[in-house]
Amino acid sequence: MRDLGVLAYAPVIRAEVRREPVRWLRATLGNSYLLALDRSVWDGRIGADTHERLVADWNALLAEPAFLQDPSLLGGMLDRQGHAELLAWATRRNRALADWALLLRAPAPSRPVHLPEKAALVVVSHHEDRDGD
Repeated sequence: MRDLGVLAYAPVIRAEVRREPVRWLRATLGNSYLLALDRSVWDGRIGADTHERLVADWNALLAEPAFLQDPSLLGGMLDRQGHAELLAWATRRNRALADWALLLRAPAPSRPVHLPEKAALVVVSHHEDRDGD
């Protein structure tokens, strides 16, 4: 779920250029930071309304006084979006996975999703392949 959240927030992660937030993102996300930058997985094109929503989420996170010291703030934001993206994708493509995703988290307000089918498939397939090793 976290990688789907990272990919969903890729447009704002890519746009972040301030030194401390970039350093913090790289340290907190590890290799997932590269996923956000990888335009071959998803080019990050989104509508203006989605962009505004993501920027508002990002700015609210950065406004938290403890954001640099508490990686769970970023993780929570990414996990919530990633869960919504996984649930939306799996509901269409893999009902058993959708049921499993529902069991992972307590019911929460639904979030708008925006990842294209192919981008979600790339991430889910990567994790399915990795789990098989």
